[in-house]
Amino acid sequence: MSLGDFLKGLFKDNKLVFSPKIHFSINIGSGNNNGNKVLYDQRKQLITIDPSLLTEEEKGRLQKSLKPELTQEKPILDRVYKTTAEDYKQKIGLPENQDLLTFFSDKLPVEDLNILRAALYIRTVFKVHHGDVTQLKTQLIGRYGIRARSITNLCSAGYFESWIRPLYEEMSKKPGFRKEKFLEIYDEIVLYSPFAYFVNRSTPDSDVIQHILGKIEQMKRYGIKTLNIHGIGHANVAKVKIALEAVEKEVKCTKSILEEDNIIVVKLHFE
Repeated sequence: MSLGDFLKGLFKDNKLVFSPKIHFSINIGSGNNNGNKVLYDQRKQLITIDPSLLTEEEKGRLQKSLKPELTQEKPILDRVYKTTAEDYKQKIGLPENQDLLTFFSDKLPVEDLNILRAALYIRTVFKVHHGDVTQLKTQLIGRYGIRARSITNLCSAGYFESWIRPLYEEMSKKPGFRKEKFLEIYDEIVLYSPFAYFVNRSTPDSDVIQHILGKIEQMKRYGIKTLNIHGIGHANVAKVKIALEAVEKEVKCTKSILEEDNIIVVKLHFE
């Protein structure tokens, strides 16, 4: 029996619907499910299973499905690199990290800010030690779900500095600006970052077109039919529009566009 089949059975008990197309991470814990065998947090894309509520048969099926081992839920960043409080404080205290955290301190949801703080630590550890930070990321995702993977990847690529911060700064210039409007676009970025392309001002128009076409082909190979294209600033908005004209000649697709002043977000849907 596959893990998907096993989870379907548990979700059925809880009157929930499980789709094998859902991407999720799993925590195995106890005493935190309010009497439910399984809970699914859609925002985190995180499934939490309480094995103390499973029957012996279900425990056996779960163990087979999650081979080679079951991993208990662990505190964030707790064992890898023998991390000390002093080391964490020192790396998070670096000026570039503090600058970013201070900027977003009253702009992001508290949980996302915690994830960003941990992601900055992971990024700094990688820069300093040039080591494998996979286990650090795994612990973070284990605690906060798939959303943590997206935020960590965006942080590692520098998108909080190069795209998300400028997005807020640009939007906040507009009269009547509301933080909720920024958070709507921010959530889109986090949720769909694996299926997104961020236009850079230094990239020639021809390269932007080729990158988008290449990204679409990559998405198609994985059965994904959506690509989000983001641009900030007059130059990048123009690049996106030029690229769209070229892409629509090559790919059969539909599009929805959100454009506000110097910001554009395009959702492409293709066959």
